[in-house]
Amino acid sequence: MKKLISLFSALSIGASALCIPTANAVESKGNLVILGDSISSGYGLDESEYNYGEILGEYLDYDTENFAVPGLTTAGLIEKLADENVKNAVSNADMIVVSIGGNDFISTARDVFSEKYGEIVDITDLNAIFTMFKSDVMKALATLSNLYT
Repeated sequence: MKKLISLFSALSIGASALCIPTANAVESKGNLVILGDSISSGYGLDESEYNYGEILGEYLDYDTENFAVPGLTTAGLIEKLADENVKNAVSNADMIVVSIGGNDFISTARDVFSEKYGEIVDITDLNAIFTMFKSDVMKALATLSNLYT
């Protein structure tokens, strides 16, 4: 039975990460689910290299399922959480790790710090993206919480 949920959240312009372990995670071999974007998927690694989810799963001696997709945004994560395979994996997970957010900001930040159509894009574009990001993260957390309990 899942008794303890702890949450680690780190938000930066590049990504945010969440780790949600339960008491089961310490008791026996468990299941680790990785969700997120290229950071979680290990984009750019050679075949002989491990992404951080695989390293964590090996360290914990957990079975690991990685549903990360390069280019995924927080809105895409919400859609991914509707997939039956993902829902099943999350509901049976002892630990869930999510790294998401970089793709929400990267194109807007690129536009803000460079010229677009001869004008500098207003900084309010970043505020609008952050507002949407925050809303999507809250929706994703609520979905994860509903699936996980």
